[in-house]
Amino acid sequence: MAAHSRGHMRVRSLRRATIIRMAKKKAVVRKMPKKVTTIEGLAELMTGEFSRVDKTIEGLAELMTGEFSRVDKTIEGLAELMTSKFSRVDERLERIEDQIVSINGELRGIRTEIKEINRRLDTLEAGQKDMRGYAVEIDELRARVTQMEQFLKSQGMKMPAR
Repeated sequence: MAAHSRGHMRVRSLRRATIIRMAKKKAVVRKMPKKVTTIEGLAELMTGEFSRVDKTIEGLAELMTGEFSRVDKTIEGLAELMTSKFSRVDERLERIEDQIVSINGELRGIRTEIKEINRRLDTLEAGQKDMRGYAVEIDELRARVTQMEQFLKSQGMKMPAR
């Protein structure tokens, strides 16, 4: 029995040394319990260890709850920020849409006016073939109307037929 006891003591001594080394690496020094010789002592030791494990788990649970709460607040803040930004974008898009409607109305008027100018020029040209001064002026006006039509076409506008 003495040989068994010495071997057991050596294993226990190695375990204790390993635990102390690991604890020092983690900067946590824990006292090793006294040698357990009875079942009651073992039960007491295990109860103490389970209590320590429970406290550690409770501490981790509190830490995780706190961190999840912080993450939730961060996400809520981001959601509020995004909602605010998107509402500003919506407002700007509404203003741009109103401007586009206004511009389209103005362009419709310009297209109608160009069509009328072309009709009147055709009428003048037909009635004034003999007068050279008018012919040059009519050609200049047609050139200007053509420039305006090209600009409007470059902007994606459809031009009325002459």
